[in-house]
Amino acid sequence: MDLSGAAVLVAGARVTGRALLAALTPLGARTTVTDDSPSALQTYAQNGVAVIDSANAVATISDYDLVVTSPGFAHRAGPCRSRSRRRADLGR
Repeated sequence: MDLSGAAVLVAGARVTGRALLAALTPLGARTTVTDDSPSALQTYAQNGVAVIDSANAVATISDYDLVVTSPGFAHRAGPCRSRSRRRADLGR
């Protein structure tokens, strides 16, 4: 899969979020992490990862080509709820 240049929002900054970043980065995706925890986002930001808080992620959700959520991220949280209005056919 070629995600070169695709803007991907990773919702959830814990274990799955780290795994998603590790998988998406080599595919060329431009990843941004969102989470409700400011301290989790601060850790990513200090390591050069693009981050955005949940409220701003909702406001800019249309800027992303793909939103990937970790299982621990509440599906009723802002970014998930907002993006679910624009579901994409992922070839299922």
